[in-house]
Amino acid sequence: MTNKYKVLAIVNFPLHNDFNPLHEKVFVHTLGDTGWRFKDNTSVLRLGQSACKAFVNGALHWVGGSREIVSFDMDTEEFDVVPRPQLELGRGSFSLRAFKGKLLILNTSFADRIEIWIMDDYRVVESWTRIFTINEQQIGRNIRDVEIVCFLEDWEVLMVYDHRALLRYNLRTASMSELSDIDGLPNRFDAVAHVGTLVSPLLGREM
Repeated sequence: MTNKYKVLAIVNFPLHNDFNPLHEKVFVHTLGDTGWRFKDNTSVLRLGQSACKAFVNGALHWVGGSREIVSFDMDTEEFDVVPRPQLELGRGSFSLRAFKGKLLILNTSFADRIEIWIMDDYRVVESWTRIFTINEQQIGRNIRDVEIVCFLEDWEVLMVYDHRALLRYNLRTASMSELSDIDGLPNRFDAVAHVGTLVSPLLGREM
């Protein structure tokens, strides 16, 4: 790792001044530099613009435009595709999370459940395993209104329900509690997971 803070921006531009196929341009900014660097995407990947919520093995991961798992190595600044398992998707979708250095898939294609997959060996497609299923009956809420924010210790997940309730759910025991004693929490909200670091964004080294 370089101990540098970087920002990746993917911008879509319409071709030929119309709203047909979009041309993707990639820019990288390193904190402390004066501007953005253009990064040529020489691959045929459709990068897409889904939210990136999984940082594993020094790379950002998100779901690309063709429902592929796209990775961007923050050191080499190269794009790649991480193989995914065969999922029951239909017209549905999936998203990515990270847990203890492992890549996770949340298959949200179903009307009544969320399936959770883990990749035990990075980039080894055979190592994908479905490990948990969150059923609508278990949480007593509409699964379509559930957003998994992040995974905590001991296979607990932090979830937001309908932008108005923060829930803590244990995947092993199927037990759940609502975190309602947070001062200043508004009636409607979103939640974003953050990772702490001792590397100063100003100095580029540990404090």
